[in-house]
Amino acid sequence: MIPEHESPAECATLRAAVHLWRDFPHDTESGLRLAAACSEAGTLQALSTILSLRSFTAGQQDEPRLDLVEAAIAARNGDYARQQALAEPAATRLNRRELAF
Repeated sequence: MIPEHESPAECATLRAAVHLWRDFPHDTESGLRLAAACSEAGTLQALSTILSLRSFTAGQQDEPRLDLVEAAIAARNGDYARQQALAEPAATRLNRRELAF
């Protein structure tokens, strides 16, 4: 799962994220960390982690951070239309949340 071309620091970050996700598979924060680390490392597990989070967080379907991480994954894969389709509504929801506080 950890690409050979990663630096020791990147490998350590990815290993820590995998460990947290295995220990706390329903935790949104650890899942977001793993998805972000996998995306940075270029592993295919990033999208599957987001899909798992979406299934675990049925009450959080409006969680904009899931969309933002998925948008980053789309950008990394060169799918800029999907990136924009995910990022714009997520940013709007985040702005609404901030205004509510």
